[in-house]
Amino acid sequence: MDNNVHGIFVGSIKDFFISYPRYRQTLQDIEKKESSSVLFVPCNLHIDDVAFVKQLLSKDGFSKNSIVILEKGASLTLYIDEIFSSLSFYLHELSNLNCILFVPEVKHIAANLHLFLLGKNACAMVNGAYIADGTQTISLQTHQIHLAQDTSSNVIINGIALNNACVKYRGNIHIFQQAARANALQNNKTIILGKKALVDSRPNMEVLNNDVQCKHGCAIGVLDENQLFYLQTRGIDSNKAKKLMIEGLFAHIHGFDNQELRARLNKVF
Repeated sequence: MDNNVHGIFVGSIKDFFISYPRYRQTLQDIEKKESSSVLFVPCNLHIDDVAFVKQLLSKDGFSKNSIVILEKGASLTLYIDEIFSSLSFYLHELSNLNCILFVPEVKHIAANLHLFLLGKNACAMVNGAYIADGTQTISLQTHQIHLAQDTSSNVIINGIALNNACVKYRGNIHIFQQAARANALQNNKTIILGKKALVDSRPNMEVLNNDVQCKHGCAIGVLDENQLFYLQTRGIDSNKAKKLMIEGLFAHIHGFDNQELRARLNKVF
């Protein structure tokens, strides 16, 4: 499906290469995955309407292997709550990505997310959340790959683990030698609310240029009893106090207006 709305392309990788053969070399490894789908945003186009993007993807949607390409000066706000195995973003010069990621309620999830910052002053922000419940297993890897000067990436993914759930997160930052003045941040926090829940979170960083700013980290723990006690002394009951603290964990998601996330929190508390 080739959407001519503002020059946007949504369709298969095969059809994309027919329309844009110049990308064959850039995406040669992905060409082997014939099931891949592509969302292409042309130069200087700004798409900040999440509902509009949802409508664009309503017919084809994301396949398990999906690619998003932002050409020079393009910007995109994208909300993802579907299952994927591999999701790769290619950001050219002066492009900007704002991605909100919510891990769906599926028993087994193994997902890889790649940010390729290809052009100078490309900027990517990914804010994510997960609520792992029951016997759900979530395995998530993120890769922030800086290949050009003055690029910026910010990945924050937080969540909670309940009952017998299992969460495994690997956050990777790669700064190549040519990527001077790159700025990268990666953070993952998980609150454990189940006695048998398992969480394994590990940050990793590879930096080949000294003129950069990088921060990464992870935190795993339980709700702070002192904070809970303080909220209860202010007349807030135990369940509501816990819910308020969990909502604070997801404050990095702008506006906290995710209905599915709120609905799942209401089930927990």
